[in-house]
Amino acid sequence: MKSVLLLLAVVIFNNSKAQTVLNNAVIKASIQTSTNSNSGSSSSMRGGQTTLTIVVKDFMSKVSTTASTYNSVVIMDSRTGNSTSLNISDNGEKTGYTFTQADLQANSLLMDSITKAPQENMGEEGGTVKLTNKGAVVTNIQKFYYINETKFINGIACKKVIVTNLDDQGTAIKTGVWYSDKWLLPLGIGGTKGLLNIKGLKGLPISYEAVKSLTFGSIETTITRRYEVLEISTDAIIDDKEFLIPADYKMQTYAEWIKDNPSGLPNRKTR
Repeated sequence: MKSVLLLLAVVIFNNSKAQTVLNNAVIKASIQTSTNSNSGSSSSMRGGQTTLTIVVKDFMSKVSTTASTYNSVVIMDSRTGNSTSLNISDNGEKTGYTFTQADLQANSLLMDSITKAPQENMGEEGGTVKLTNKGAVVTNIQKFYYINETKFINGIACKKVIVTNLDDQGTAIKTGVWYSDKWLLPLGIGGTKGLLNIKGLKGLPISYEAVKSLTFGSIETTITRRYEVLEISTDAIIDDKEFLIPADYKMQTYAEWIKDNPSGLPNRKTR
C-alpha cells in the first residue's frame, strides 16, 4: 500500500508544471519599430531598434533601454513601489527623478487626461490588426486561449496563446503571443515598454507583434512594434551595487520633474 501511494505521489509530482519566478536573472530583449505614414498619394516608412536589458534580484529590478536617440534606466523596488528613472541626453547630461507609488499613480492619471494615448493592440503572427483611437475610455478585458503549438525562439522553448482584448469600439482583437511556461516575471517591474507586461498570462512573453494606427486628418500612420526576448540568464551573479544611483546624476523629486515635463512624459532631446 505504501509503495502504491509513493508511486502515485511521484506521478502527480512529475505531471505538475512548476513555474519559476525569475530571480538573479538577466533578460535581453529587443523592440523593432517600423512606422508607415500615408499622406495623400505618397507614403513613407521608417524604423528603428530599441534594446532592453532587464536585471532582477530579490525585490529589485533594473531595466536599461538603449535607442538611437536616448539611453535610460528604470530602477524599481517592489517592496515600496518606488521607481527611479535615469536618463542621458544627446549632449551627455545625466538627470534622474524618483517616483513614489502615489507619484506614479498621479502621473498615470495626468497622462490619461492630457494625451489620451491610443490603445496598443497586437497583431497575430502572419497578419496585423489596425485600430484608430477616438479618445474613448475602455475597460480592456483580456482572455487567453492556449493552443497546442510549439517552437523554439532564440533557443527558448515556446508555446502559443491567443490573447483577446477589446478596442475602443468594443471589437475583439486577437493576438498571437509566443511565451515560455517555464518562467514568470516578479511583480513590480516597470520600464519594459510593455514587452513583458501581459497581465494574467501563465508564463513569460517571448515574442509578439503590436500594431497601433493613428489618424490625423487625411494622414494615417501605422506603428508596428515587434517584441522579442533574445536571451535569458537564470543564474547570473548580480551585485547589489547594480541598483545604486550613480553619483554623477542630477536627481529631482516628482514635484520638480513635473514642472519641466507638464505633459507627464519625459522631454528627451533627439540626436
